[in-house]
Amino acid sequence: MTRRHRWPGLLPVIVRWRVEVAVVAAVGLLWHLTGALVLAVVAATAAILIAAVPVVRYAAVRSWQLVALTHRVRAALVSAGVEDRYGRLPWVLWASSAGPDVVLVEVKLRPGVTFDDLYLARPHLAVACAAAEVQVLMRRSRPDRVVVLLVQPRWGLLT
Repeated sequence: MTRRHRWPGLLPVIVRWRVEVAVVAAVGLLWHLTGALVLAVVAATAAILIAAVPVVRYAAVRSWQLVALTHRVRAALVSAGVEDRYGRLPWVLWASSAGPDVVLVEVKLRPGVTFDDLYLARPHLAVACAAAEVQVLMRRSRPDRVVVLLVQPRWGLLT
């Protein structure tokens, strides 16, 4: 028997896209409070800084990569079939930088999804994130959390 695809509700979608929703809300609030001219000046200044200053450019690209990689990890989990018996994916909580070529992505396991499921999904994670190497580590302090180490991820504009 094939299972019907289950669409996520509004709350899980908002939680998954929380960074993007917060950025849109901040831009909308800035526009409302200061006007379009000030928003245009701030955007132009940010664009010039990103284009002209290598440190700022690296920080902007790394920030973009940290946001994009959480979505790529989620897409890899879908393609690998890592889900509980109700068709729900594990929660991809956050991504953080662990050096110039390493990104840590923390995943909260749902009941019915095991560490081994994520460990077996490493090839899917490597392809989705264009990573040279993927390691899956269990957190001893939290047995329901797994850390995915992406070494040299190329997804998100860093080359």
